[in-house]
Amino acid sequence: MNLKSSSQFRSPPTKPPRPSEKRGYFFPKKLPVRNNLDGTWTLLRQLHYISRDGRRFDVPKFFRTDFGSIPRPLQGLPGLQPNGTPADPCYVLHDWFYKNLRRYGPRAVCTKEQADRLLLQSLKDNGITFLRRWTIYLGVVIGGTRATRRRE
Repeated sequence: MNLKSSSQFRSPPTKPPRPSEKRGYFFPKKLPVRNNLDGTWTLLRQLHYISRDGRRFDVPKFFRTDFGSIPRPLQGLPGLQPNGTPADPCYVLHDWFYKNLRRYGPRAVCTKEQADRLLLQSLKDNGITFLRRWTIYLGVVIGGTRATRRRE
């Protein structure tokens, strides 16, 4: 029996989108969050994302996020501060993917590479400009890789 292909060893599957749901879309658009005063924020409402290929991802209510592991030198650039921007839902989704990867390993919802590609796609879906999208993407991928290594 191949354990990797066995569904009993995988994390719960994502929910299929309802027919009325748009693809490449976040709900809610504006995130209700609470500042924990330790560099993290808590999501006060569940976040939903429908990817372009139709997969639905639900980030649970009360999920803790740092809004993006962007290296400090890049955080000072205008519009890249990971809080209070249109990119916030993208940061939260990416944090959730990374946390899911650390928790479930090979049984996670997606791989690190897929999580990084979904970040880039969700930034585009959320109307982030090309240059800013790629700067965020590279910053989070570099910062996220370093953060993941520190936690292992």
